[in-house]
Amino acid sequence: MNVLIFDLYPEAPSDNRHSEFEDIVCTTLRCTVHRLKRFQNGESFDVWLESARSAIRDANLIVLLTPWRMLRYLSEHADELSGIICDKLRAGTPAIVELGRNDAIALHPASVAEKAAERIYSALGIKLFPIRVSLPRAINENANEYCITISPEDSVLRPEYIDPDEKLYVNQPMLLSCNAGTYPMVEAPLGAKFITDLDLLTSSIPGVRPTIMAYKKSRSTFQFISSAGILHDGYEALGGFYVRGAAENRNFIAAIALEAGRSADTLENRALRAYEPFIRCERAAGRILLAISNGDVEKVLVGKVKVKLKEIYKGDLGRLTLLEMLESFRAKSQGPCSVNCSTAKVASRDRILQIS
Repeated sequence: MNVLIFDLYPEAPSDNRHSEFEDIVCTTLRCTVHRLKRFQNGESFDVWLESARSAIRDANLIVLLTPWRMLRYLSEHADELSGIICDKLRAGTPAIVELGRNDAIALHPASVAEKAAERIYSALGIKLFPIRVSLPRAINENANEYCITISPEDSVLRPEYIDPDEKLYVNQPMLLSCNAGTYPMVEAPLGAKFITDLDLLTSSIPGVRPTIMAYKKSRSTFQFISSAGILHDGYEALGGFYVRGAAENRNFIAAIALEAGRSADTLENRALRAYEPFIRCERAAGRILLAISNGDVEKVLVGKVKVKLKEIYKGDLGRLTLLEMLESFRAKSQGPCSVNCSTAKVASRDRILQIS
């Protein structure tokens, strides 16, 4: 399986903020991970473009991290790649998308929105919206760790996606340091004061949480979309605090990676889907054989024959065996109560010998 991580933001290896996420995906899916790099001065643009085309076409799973940077970059350098990505997404390629700062379409220049953003988001089948408000809360300057609790009514995520403590850690205090509207898919309390002072970057606002959306676009395609922070690496924040991230969300990331991996168009998955009917037949046959060995089938048949004989003869059947009942049913000119058990057994034995 080929996984393409589309993150054109890092200009140097040290800028990679998703190394833990990449490691979890690679380990979980046992796949080849290709990180598409931005064009570097000094290399051939044609070579870079052809390499990017090939990587996108060969990808079985596409990962988009903070797409607006990618969209802006491609609109300036290689807009045709946006079209290839859209074609892949519309064709059903599974995707994992982390939306970040400025990923709301309204914040893009019209040219970028028309050429790239709207096409990408339309192909994903999502409608982005800016920050929404709900309940009043206040700034808690003592809290430097930002986490959310998932409840069944809050999310369409399956319960097994979440760690035992039912929390996902969002490791991006900067999520709270920007103007309302810069982050899509985020809910905030009514009247929340967003942090703009650099001295308060490690503070958080209780009640602010990312809106997480996970859904299947079709029967065979899985796409996971979340707001920023869940897939980021952990890091040391201002003041020496460690902000937890992808490593603490390992179970969650592994679960969505497996879900996306199972829906990818690979030879292995196609073989499994083709063999699935045979697996179901084998399981059904196994259940039947188990029922026979446990005597469940005979019990059911005895019950059904008893009911039928009672309907015909309206008498007490006594304690007849299944074979005796069937023999009585065959020779129904005699009532079951008048059939001598030994005679029935002999007749049944002769009948079996004749058949054999």
